[in-house]
Amino acid sequence: MSSANPPIAARDFTDAGTERFFAADAPIDADDGTIANYRAAGLIKEDEAPSSKKPTDKPQGDKPA
Repeated sequence: MSSANPPIAARDFTDAGTERFFAADAPIDADDGTIANYRAAGLIKEDEAPSSKKPTDKPQGDKPA
C-alpha cells in the first residue's frame, strides 16, 4: 500500500492466511484489499476524532408525556 500515512496495527496479530506477524503500533505494509480486511476485523487503529456529542447527565430514555 503506498500511502503517506500507512495504517497502524491496533494490536499484535498474525494473519492466518499468510502467517505474517504484525506488531502493535507498527505500520502495516499490505495491499488495499488486505488492509480493508484488517480494518473490518478491527485490527487497524482508527483515527480518534473528537466526538461531536457532549456527554450529558440526562437520562436517554423516553420523554415524559
